[in-house]
Order: sequence, then structure tokens, then C-alpha cells
Amino acid sequence: SVAAYRRWCRRHSASAQQPKGHVPQRVGCKQPPWQRAWAAFSAWWQARGRAVSGVMCGFVSILTNNSGLLLDVHLLGLGLPKEKFLMIRSAYLLTCGLVKLVGHLHLGSLRVAQLPFAAVLGLLAAAGVFAGRAVVRHIPQTAFEVMAWSFVTFAA
Repeated sequence: SVAAYRRWCRRHSASAQQPKGHVPQRVGCKQPPWQRAWAAFSAWWQARGRAVSGVMCGFVSILTNNSGLLLDVHLLGLGLPKEKFLMIRSAYLLTCGLVKLVGHLHLGSLRVAQLPFAAVLGLLAAAGVFAGRAVVRHIPQTAFEVMAWSFVTFAA
């Protein structure tokens, strides 16, 4: 705080270390008011920047990692048929995955040598989509919605 800084300046100033008869020279511990105001504004601005950065990082984290949950809530609220629900969800998550793939390749967290393994996983995921379509046909719409809401509730 400012008061603690002033106490420190008084304790460590040249006059505190000189004999009593000595005329002290101005050390310059006191800042002009404009410098104190600028320091306070600068601290406030940095704290504001950190807060905004934290909120934005949280927002991006939700969109990139947990966006399927938010999308499920939205699509369930629209009351779409289960086939359309799954089609939109799959297309959205595929797009997000491809964008993240490009980012991981660009940043180097995914090396080109790992792409064959990623392609195998992609093929398995595509096979899962086709198998899921066959299974979904046999699930009643109301049971599908109850299961989807259950997953959304427990995942949140």
C-alpha cells in the first residue's frame, strides 16, 4: 500500500542514516500525485485485462471442449426429430474437430507422423456414425429425448 511505501521511505531515507546535525538532501521517495494516479490506473487496467482474459479463456474452453453439451441443450430445446438432432450434432462436432486439427498441426502438438493413427481413429468414428444410425432407428423419440436429457443433466 502507499502508506507502507512511505514508512519504508522514511526508514531508509538518507536523513535516517545521517547524524542529527546533518541537513538531509531530498531523496525523492514521494511521488508526485500524477505518478501515483498513473500507478493506480495502471494496476487497475492490468487487473481488468486479467479478468477479461480469464473470462474469455473460460468461454473458449467451453466452446472447444464442452460445446457438445451446450449444443445438446439447444437442440433438445428445439424439439428436433432424433435423426436431425444427430445429424446437426455430428456435423457441428466434425467441424469443431477439423478446426482443432488444423490448430494442433500448426502449433506442433500433433505431428504429421501421427496423422495415420488419427486417420484410423477417424475411420472408426465414421463407422460408429453408421452403426449409430442403425441403432437410433429402433429407439422411440421419447426414449431418445429422455436419454439425451439424462446425459446432459449428468454431464453438467
